[in-house]
Amino acid sequence: MIVLVIASCQDKVQPATYAKWVENQENGLRHTQTVEDYIFSLQYKPIEYMVALQERTTKLHTTVLEREKEKMEGLQYFNFKLSTLSGSPALSNEKTDFEDKTRYLMSGMQKDLFLLEGTDTLRCRMFHFEGANGILPYDNCVLAFDKNKKTDTDKTFLYRADKLGLGWIKMTIKAEDIQRIPQLKTI
Repeated sequence: MIVLVIASCQDKVQPATYAKWVENQENGLRHTQTVEDYIFSLQYKPIEYMVALQERTTKLHTTVLEREKEKMEGLQYFNFKLSTLSGSPALSNEKTDFEDKTRYLMSGMQKDLFLLEGTDTLRCRMFHFEGANGILPYDNCVLAFDKNKKTDTDKTFLYRADKLGLGWIKMTIKAEDIQRIPQLKTI
């Protein structure tokens, strides 16, 4: 019994350590896939992670965490980055051209994003495209999907990449990796 208490105490980590753990590709919450000349990166963002980044403090108060979690409950969050092997953004790049590109980047792309969980297909509920604006080597999409009641299923992200001349981009965040996320230490 004492061993279990010690082990559970070790799983609680400071906000900066928590954020680094979530972002570490080896922990399974970030996936990168190269298809032809494109690089796609998906980051699963637990709500605690988002609060830790938002607060930017070494010690997070429990009341702040609970208040912010309440605001974000009901959705699950991801970042989806798109770039090219040559180090430029995939969609906001001048070389990438297709009909109604601006409209697609503002809202149309949202219709090409899905999350599969068990037998459920979830549509993207929140979509925000952040173009590189000549500064960053990638485009970033901030995404949110409805939270599924089942917590023990994998999350398979799908992007219909026909605007890039590709088929479906598929990346899976395993349920076991989500269950291994350490607890965020609060005061």
